[in-house]
Amino acid sequence: MSEERNFQLLLDRDVVKFTLQGVPDRPGIAAEIFTILSSAGINVELVIQTASYADVAEISLVIKDEFVFAAEQQLQNLCPDMCARGFYRDDGIGLITLSRKNIFKMPGIAARLFRVIANLSINIELISTSFDCLTCCIRETELSKAYQALVEEFDITQIH
Repeated sequence: MSEERNFQLLLDRDVVKFTLQGVPDRPGIAAEIFTILSSAGINVELVIQTASYADVAEISLVIKDEFVFAAEQQLQNLCPDMCARGFYRDDGIGLITLSRKNIFKMPGIAARLFRVIANLSINIELISTSFDCLTCCIRETELSKAYQALVEEFDITQIH
């Protein structure tokens, strides 16, 4: 069996993105945010922080739809307390994840995934990597198109 066939491709349509703007870049800020969210029973699927500029950053959180109202409430209370500029919510996103054990040891896989998505004129809004996964946050309306193209590119026969 080809090494390529060991890939899995996962979709998640039931997610919402929150982006916190003007978050002070100081020790403990992430702990503060995630303590508040976790104490409200909110699980964060994906988190991305931008590089700090002028001592502030943006933090994007992707959470399941079921937590959207609780998260919004917590963030409305939290942003003024931590002196963040505010946050916005984006309901029109989804996650597509290419998974394989030790994917990080496979040069060129990320380039292939990004090229397939780019060739479809799909903008990647967030990217996350781990030892076993490459995850892209894209518009929910583009998920099916990206999924089909990636199944073909990576010769995925076992659909999840």
